Amino acid sequence: MSVTADRSPGFRTHPVSGLVRLADVAVALWRRKLLVCLVTLLGALVPYAASFAVPNYYFIYTQILLDPEGTRIFESDLQRPEQQRSADLEVLSQQSVITSDLVLERVVENENLADDPDFGAASPHYPDEARRKVLALEKLRDAVKLKRIGDSFVIEVKITDTKPERAIRIARQIPNIYFQTRQDSSAEALRRTGSSLSQQLQNLKAAVEAADRAVTDYRAKHNIALINGQSDIAGQVTELNNQVSDLAARIAQQKAISAELSKMRADPAYRPSVPDINLSRAIVQLRARYDQSREELNVLAASVGARHPSYQAAQERSRAITRVLDGELRNHADAAARNVKTLEEQNRLLTARLDQTKGQLNENDATMVTLRELERNLASQRSVYEEFLLRTQQLSQQAGAVQEQSRVIDPASFPLRRAGPPRNMMALIGALTGLLLVMAGILLRSDLLGVSAKRGLAA
Repeated sequence: MSVTADRSPGFRTHPVSGLVRLADVAVALWRRKLLVCLVTLLGALVPYAASFAVPNYYFIYTQILLDPEGTRIFESDLQRPEQQRSADLEVLSQQSVITSDLVLERVVENENLADDPDFGAASPHYPDEARRKVLALEKLRDAVKLKRIGDSFVIEVKITDTKPERAIRIARQIPNIYFQTRQDSSAEALRRTGSSLSQQLQNLKAAVEAADRAVTDYRAKHNIALINGQSDIAGQVTELNNQVSDLAARIAQQKAISAELSKMRADPAYRPSVPDINLSRAIVQLRARYDQSREELNVLAASVGARHPSYQAAQERSRAITRVLDGELRNHADAAARNVKTLEEQNRLLTARLDQTKGQLNENDATMVTLRELERNLASQRSVYEEFLLRTQQLSQQAGAVQEQSRVIDPASFPLRRAGPPRNMMALIGALTGLLLVMAGILLRSDLLGVSAKRGLAA
């Protein structure tokens, strides 16, 4: 045996004794071409023919958009609990409702699946209808599969059946029955809650009436009259307090006016800074005339001098206006001082009357405490009654309103082809499988490997 090798560094020779040349394989297959064609054809025909023996089945799909929260028309704790349920748990719960006996049993009844040979009347055949319905229900549950689309609120309903028309009817009935079941459940819950609230409403109404009678009887027994929601004594105290506050404000105002008038008399330079609102109309007019006379004197002094007759006449007019203004300020200040004394005397009398009334109120504290307790009890009973009355009205309105907004977003439609792989694909896979098997058999049963090995050694 001679082996050719390259003497250059890093190169190793590889023997070819174990290689099978493609030409030898092609020759061996060509010699048995009838067998190869026969096995390949048989591999294609067997799965193709078997596909006709297997009953056709179809997949029907429909998608339901759930509404976990619902459309809330009225704010109510009955519809909006303080702790909201998890949306994921709600979707899982609704999936269980869709495949529950409550929904599927109505589908069995509507489609009469208990007597269908593919469902309730299938082998083993049960003579009684009850067991046929149970068998139909089990087969229908096996045929119905649910899948949630991602993290959305969309549920895909998949129906597997040998008859597409029947599968479409089932796929269309399941959402309708599911929606009706939820509406019936909501209506029943509202009815039970409304009945319970109505009974409690009657009891609360009786409690409010009893509390109102207790308050009225207590007032009549202790001769307590109410003025603007208060007892007559409490109302008098409030009114007297308001009058004392008003008098205090008026006294402070009159004192401020009196002080300003006195300062105006003592300091002529201060007169222009006093607001007109604190002065009488006569004083305002006299002050304006006084300012004009002073301005006229300044003009004449600058133009004709202090000895001019015009200046002296103007000076005399200014003195006369000053005397009149001073007298008016004095009279107004005296009147303000008298008003202060009068108001202080009224304030003293009102304060004494207020103290006397407060004493009467303190003497009647025990009676008023009991009355206030009865009134608080009446207010509490009335608040609870009004709240339950509002809830009852909301429930009566919700009974006719659609709360659930779940709907079908992808209705079931007739399938274009049956489920499973196409027959042509099955035939092609079978043909390739048969070809590979016959090639392997030919290579194993022939001496092709040995011949190829000898040729490799000789080379």
